[in-house]
Amino acid sequence: MGWYHINTTINTVSEITVFIRRSFEGELTKDTFYSHFFVGLPFKIAQWNRLLTVDFHDFRNELFKITQYNLSRLSSEGVSIQYYIKPSIFEDYKKNFPDGWVIPLDDDDWLPPNLLPALRAVEDKSKLVCWNTLIRRPYELYPDGTFIPKRVSKTIPGSSYVCHSCSYAINATSPLYNYGIISNHWYTKNVAPVERTLLDLNSVYLLSPSSAWFLAKYINSPFMIPRAVMMFKENLPDYTEEFAEERRMLEELFSKIDLKDEFKKGLSKNKEKKEL
Repeated sequence: MGWYHINTTINTVSEITVFIRRSFEGELTKDTFYSHFFVGLPFKIAQWNRLLTVDFHDFRNELFKITQYNLSRLSSEGVSIQYYIKPSIFEDYKKNFPDGWVIPLDDDDWLPPNLLPALRAVEDKSKLVCWNTLIRRPYELYPDGTFIPKRVSKTIPGSSYVCHSCSYAINATSPLYNYGIISNHWYTKNVAPVERTLLDLNSVYLLSPSSAWFLAKYINSPFMIPRAVMMFKENLPDYTEEFAEERRMLEELFSKIDLKDEFKKGLSKNKEKKEL
């Protein structure tokens, strides 16, 4: 998560456009891409495929379908989705829509279904517009790169010092408007205090076991991969009612993934030896 995908086609844009940061797709799966961001990621993905019944990239594509469903609820009301992101496109958008709204989003996160009317009602377009982030996961993460089973349920308010990557919008008229805020998660780390307009809405920051950041920081041995996946599968987070269908789709996806039989047998034998 966190870098952009350059597609071969340009999508239609409108006065409110979601810019999708794609990852793990097409040419971006080459080792050169992964090594540029996270050393060791190709090995971890290979171990995912060796140990689990659903191919890693297939899994990521299915996650993206859930995000596409989530965005379809907005696009039916006039939001356009843009997968082609580079500086020239970003500047062209400002020329074509000088009063337009840009919403950056990772390809596995979810936006508030009722975002449009709230965004259109914003009067001071010079400010950063933020809303709340729902974080629901079955493991607690620690700075040293470890994680333990624990149901985490918290809401990060839009007024907090750091905006999450799925919970802000910028107007093209704002002095804050620049390419870096879209492509580099500028507002997700060490952002200087800026004036904000707060919306009483919720986004979902998923951070599933297939997240590049999660794999890079928290997976230190191959069998930690199925461990994290099974934690998520067996303790699937609950979300607010507005995300009921996304949650159902997530449950269906995780129901299809499991540890391969040959490794289940190996784990059982190791368990029996320990008991003896």
